[in-house]
Formats: sequence, structure tokens, C-alpha cells
Amino acid sequence: MSTDGKKSRNHFERACGPWWRIWLPGGSIAGGTNRDCSGPKQAEQALQEGRQLLRKGQSEAAVQRFEQALAGLHEQQDVVGQARALNGLGAAFNYLGNYKKAADYFQQSLDLSRQAKARSEEATALNGLGEYNRHIAKYNQAIEYYKLSAQIARESGDRQSESRAMVNLGKAYHRLGRTDESVASIQKGLSIARELNDAQRELAALSELGLVYGILGYFDKSIEYQLQSLALAEKQKC
Repeated sequence: MSTDGKKSRNHFERACGPWWRIWLPGGSIAGGTNRDCSGPKQAEQALQEGRQLLRKGQSEAAVQRFEQALAGLHEQQDVVGQARALNGLGAAFNYLGNYKKAADYFQQSLDLSRQAKARSEEATALNGLGEYNRHIAKYNQAIEYYKLSAQIARESGDRQSESRAMVNLGKAYHRLGRTDESVASIQKGLSIARELNDAQRELAALSELGLVYGILGYFDKSIEYQLQSLALAEKQKC
């Protein structure tokens, strides 16, 4: 069995239990199960639940749901759906601090996204690979991934992904001491986030701007952005 086949088999077994049935790459068939993980509605539901769990900070539970979704979407030969599930797994393992494993999932998603010409998922996967490189202090590589992610998101009209990539690009510039570029990138991401009413991305941008301006010695601006960040955080609690 190929490496991809083993990965898909492992995903399905973790999601659906030891007795399952799936057509594997290379034409092999295995097992059987009483639990239906393969229907389109079930797979989509698992994907949505994974995203909801991730937003709630329940990353380990999200991993299980994304794995279940991936297994079902693989059986349906839904390439775009698999790319979404793999991006979800990448995000979950990022939150869990397992950056190498996250990068593996993002790379798999990138390959499938390009195969299916799924531009939004491609932008998400590139952003995830940028995150991996930023976490391991390979900032120049991270910048290239973020730039490409932002470009693809812009071209495909995915404004949310563009905002995310621009804020992350600013963080990478900041780590290299390229403060002017950092501020410009984060401001762009902030502007898009406000257009979209994306509070999560707006919070990330405001916090980073407060940090950058503080390091530059512009304390009034730093305090201004930090206060905006605190006010928005309090608003989100209401």
C-alpha cells in the first residue's frame, strides 16, 4: 500500500473504529462497520462541527471531527472537501502546538487544492505553511508563503483569507525588524477585517500594532491600539 493509502486508512480507522469499509488507493478493500461515516451530509456535518469546536478552543475534539470528515470525503472522492478537512486538521494541530504535524496536513491540503484548483483552500494552506515557518524562525520563508497566500486570496475574492495573511505577514516582518513593512501589512489586514466585521482578525491586528508601536517607542500609538483591542475583546464577551 502507498504512503497516501496508509494515511487515509489510518484517518478512517481513527474516525470510525476498527471495523470499517473503504476503497483504498491501489484497489484494496478492507473491513466493514455499522457506523456510517461516508455520507455527504455526515461528512459535511463533521467538518462544520470541527470548525465550531476549533472556535471554542476544543482542539483535540476538533481533530476527531476533522478526521471523521476527511475519511468520509475521501470515500466520496471529494478532493476539495478533503483539502478543507486537512486545513482544519492543520489549524487544530497548530493550536495544540504540534507545528510539524500541522505543516504536514497543510502541505497535503496544498497539493489537493492545486490539483482541484480550489483557490481559497490553497490560500489557507499556504498561510498555514507560513505559520509553520514563522514558528520555527524561518521568517523569510514565512514571508514568501504569506505573500502568495494573500495574492491568491485577493485574486479569488477571499477577503477573510487575505486579511489573515496580511496580518501574519506583518508579524513575520516584525520579527525581522522590518517595522515599516510590518505596520503597512498589519494595517491592510486590519482594514479588511473591519470591512468584514471579522472581530477575531481585528483583535489580532490591533494587538500586533500595539506591540510594534511600543517597540518603536511610539507609546501613545501603542496604548491607543491596545485600548482598542481591549475594548473590542470586552465587546465580544457581551
